[in-house]
Amino acid sequence: MEAEAMPLPRELHTPPVTNTNFGTSRAYRIRRQVARGVGENLPGTTVVAETGGYTGLLCGILRAMNLWQSQQWEQLQSALGHRVFRIDGVVVLEKQLPGGFCSFEVQRASPAPATWQQIRAEAAKRKAVFARIAPAQGARLEIAETTLPSPEEHFPPASRIIDLTPSEDEIIAGFSQTGRRHLRTAQKATLHIQQSDDVAAYARLAKETAARDGFGVHGAGYYRQMLDVFGTDGFLLAIRQDAEWLAAGIYLICEGTCTYYYGASASAAREVQPATLLQWEAMKIAKARGCDRFDLFGIAPPDQPQHRLAGVSRFKQKFGGDVVLYPPERIVVFRPLAYRAYRLAKGLRSLLR
Repeated sequence: MEAEAMPLPRELHTPPVTNTNFGTSRAYRIRRQVARGVGENLPGTTVVAETGGYTGLLCGILRAMNLWQSQQWEQLQSALGHRVFRIDGVVVLEKQLPGGFCSFEVQRASPAPATWQQIRAEAAKRKAVFARIAPAQGARLEIAETTLPSPEEHFPPASRIIDLTPSEDEIIAGFSQTGRRHLRTAQKATLHIQQSDDVAAYARLAKETAARDGFGVHGAGYYRQMLDVFGTDGFLLAIRQDAEWLAAGIYLICEGTCTYYYGASASAAREVQPATLLQWEAMKIAKARGCDRFDLFGIAPPDQPQHRLAGVSRFKQKFGGDVVLYPPERIVVFRPLAYRAYRLAKGLRSLLR
C-alpha cells in the first residue's frame, strides 16, 4: 500500500444497502445500531470493534457492501489476469502457484459455514494449497476448520472513516487542531487542484514516495486498469504547484463510500501541506457525488505504535472520524506438505533479496 500518507460511532466500514428490500435508510439504521453495540470510547476518537458476533442476515448484508466484494473489484482482478469466481455471492480470488497448484483469497468477507464447504470443494478441484481469508468488519469467521495466523498482512488491520453527512464546516470542525491549521496553510498557498487521467505522472510520484517511505508501488498500467474498470466511480486527484505534482491520490467509490486507495507525495514543498489539501478536496468531491463516508483506508491499530503503518496513521489522525478495526487475516491449509514447501521457498526468496 502506498500513502503520503469523535463522538458516537458514525459508521461501520460498510456502504448502504441499495439492492435489498430493506432499502438504504434501514441499512443505515442497522449499521448505527451495530456501531452503538460494539463501539469503545477512547479519547479523541471512536473505535469500532473488530468482531461483534454478527450472524445470519446481518453478516450477509455486511459482507455484500464493501469494495472488495463488488462487481468492479471482481472485474479489476480479472483484468489483472487472476481467475475470480463467486460462491453464494462471495468473491474468491484464485492465484496461481508453481507446479499447477493455486491459492485462494477471500477479501473482506466472512463466508457462512455452508458457503465455506462449497469453497472447500472448489479448493479440492483446483488444487488449492491454502486459502487466505481477510474477514469482513464486524462478522466473526465461523468455519469448522483449524486456521492459522497469516504470516503477512495483505490488508490493513484498521481504517479511519470520516462521516460526510454533516456540512463542510462541520466536517472541518471534526479535524484535529493540527489538521485545521495544516488545511489553512495549504489553502493560502498557490496550489492548484486537478482531476487527471495522467497515470504516468502518478506512477512517477508513487515511485518517489516508495523510495522515501518504503511503500510498494505498481506500474502505470495497473493504475490505468483500475481507473478504467471503475470508470466514473474512480478518480485521480492531484495537487500541483505550477506544473509540479506535489501530492496525488486514487479514490474508489462503492455504494456510498469513497476510499482513499492509493496516495503519493513529493519531497518538495511539504511545508505547504499539499497532502492535507488533497484529502479535503477529495472529501468534497465524494460528498458532491453523494457519498456519506470517506475511508482513509489503512492505519495501524491504536495499541500498536510500532506498526509499519504508524507514520501514515499519524497523518490520517488529523482528519478525525472513527477508527474501525478488522478481524485478523487467517490461513486455512488444504495441502500441508505443499504449504510448507511454499513457505520455505518464499522465505528463501526473501533472504536472497
